[in-house]
Amino acid sequence: MKRMLMQSPPAHEFGRTFERTVRGRRMDTMGDEQIPTIGSCYTCKRTFRFTPATVTTAMIDPETGLLPGMTVLGTLREPTAEAVARSVKQPICPDCVKKATEFANPPALHFDTWPRRNPDRD
Repeated sequence: MKRMLMQSPPAHEFGRTFERTVRGRRMDTMGDEQIPTIGSCYTCKRTFRFTPATVTTAMIDPETGLLPGMTVLGTLREPTAEAVARSVKQPICPDCVKKATEFANPPALHFDTWPRRNPDRD
């Protein structure tokens, strides 16, 4: 079996899609397909599979373990430049995103109406 090395296209071909065929399958070296990654969710610590380009992330300051600008009491303040510079993107799983969305936008409460008395009887 002959092995093919994936090489970058010449400089004059960067505008076009560069194609190769390996074992009968078409492979785009400049395609939009991202390689899935396995990592842990920052909030629930569960391991999940995600695509780095499409996963929801949060910037976390590794020194405090919080969002830049958030205090230990949960209040917000203007983040310092140092906190923003040292913060890293951490992935959040879809379950935690769904729970946070439900918490931020609770469903409307439904109250039953009181039964009215019959005005003819009074």
